[in-house]
Amino acid sequence: MAGLTCALLSTGSSANATDSNGLESLLNKITARQTAHYAVLIDTSGSMESNGYYQRVLQVLPQFIGSLTVRDQVCLITFSSGAGDCSLVSKSEAEQQLRNLPQHATGVGSNFGRAFKSALDGLRRAGADTAGVLLLSDAELNAPDDTSYKALDSSGWSQLRQEATSLPGSPSVTGYGIPFGKGGDVATVLGTVLPHVRMLDPVGKDLSAALDEARDDTRIREARTAVTADDGKGVAVTWPGAGPGVALSQGSEVHVRLTATTTSLPVHITGILLRGLPDDVIATHNLPEQADLKAGEYRDYVIRFTTAESHRYGFLSSHDAATWRLRLDGTVTSPLADDVRTYLAGQATQLAAGPTGDSLPVAGSVRTTVDVASWALLFGAIVLALTLGIGAWLRAHRYVEGVLVAEAVDSEVSIPLRGRRETGGDLSRLFPEGSAKVRVKSLPGQRGSHPPLRLLCEVQGRPPREATCQPDSRVLLCGIEFHYKPGRR
Repeated sequence: MAGLTCALLSTGSSANATDSNGLESLLNKITARQTAHYAVLIDTSGSMESNGYYQRVLQVLPQFIGSLTVRDQVCLITFSSGAGDCSLVSKSEAEQQLRNLPQHATGVGSNFGRAFKSALDGLRRAGADTAGVLLLSDAELNAPDDTSYKALDSSGWSQLRQEATSLPGSPSVTGYGIPFGKGGDVATVLGTVLPHVRMLDPVGKDLSAALDEARDDTRIREARTAVTADDGKGVAVTWPGAGPGVALSQGSEVHVRLTATTTSLPVHITGILLRGLPDDVIATHNLPEQADLKAGEYRDYVIRFTTAESHRYGFLSSHDAATWRLRLDGTVTSPLADDVRTYLAGQATQLAAGPTGDSLPVAGSVRTTVDVASWALLFGAIVLALTLGIGAWLRAHRYVEGVLVAEAVDSEVSIPLRGRRETGGDLSRLFPEGSAKVRVKSLPGQRGSHPPLRLLCEVQGRPPREATCQPDSRVLLCGIEFHYKPGRR
């Protein structure tokens, strides 16, 4: 609990028992399927023995190993002038390896470089995504016989740094310094190799709490990585055993599967609805309105069709094949979203908003029945259109009856008017210089009275001229006078 409280302080949350319990519960849920890797570097130089530090390490390591999850892996690297191999094993195997640790620290020198080299090699072989490198030492760098690591400016240290940054989970690899006494070069060598370093228990008084804090901080980083890895995932919809274009009939069954595609986060889907069928095609199913799925879990449901035929009305009767596409709608969230935001420094879960996956094409049929009402409606629309069209034509082409007289100085031409169509007359004898004519068309006017006329005069060699002539009126056009004499109505 103390370790989780420290971890909460590092993420910016208020540290109390409730928060610690909530964080521990969240980590257990998110990291249940994850593997954290720990490389524990233990200094076995003589100074660790003479000051009693090594015996304290032997006392607390079993507790630290026992607190790991069954999926975690750990290696114990003892070092002095040289270093042992890092073989990452399960917590149960590590508990067995504890028995093989030296009972006393009798080494000469502190070759931190070899210890880091062993740790990085082991983490690389394991493909570690999230790792903690724990360095427990009281000494300064002391490797006079190793040209690669005898000083921090030796060539081996820059190579170690490159190896650390090239690890698969490099952004999530952190070094934890747990110094004893003055601590020697613990902070310096960690910072030389690893990009992320935290110093814990700088005076070496509470080794157990420091180890727990390193473990919990690693678990928090593991949880953050796991949440990020689930971005864009959610719930996938599949149709087990159904090929495209499933032929439906009464009693047909289609199976649908909801699968949580997340690796770590549980998902909650609400508002589950079957879409894609016509309203009159009846399908019963055991789909719930909402469902909770653990990461990677799936559930199957059955859709049974009571009918496979849709009905509609039209102008002609028919029975046609139809294809519908079944899909599921809903809203996807994670029930841990609020806890993730609270305990993981405001991190947000970013799952797909709804179910993903292809829709399922299914083959049914549509029966069309002649709709008398539709025919009546169509006939009525045709009659109305004709009526309106005729009315518009009649308004645009008023009935004219009478005579239009074109008068020159010593001659005149009478043009009889009768009907709705455009008419005209030859005016050539009124124009000795060439041919001429007039075109006459009725214009809309006041109902119950004679319509006005539009006159278009065309004389050879002149531009056309146009004028409007009212009933019983005269108008001068093309140098002659037109007199409109309407007949009796």
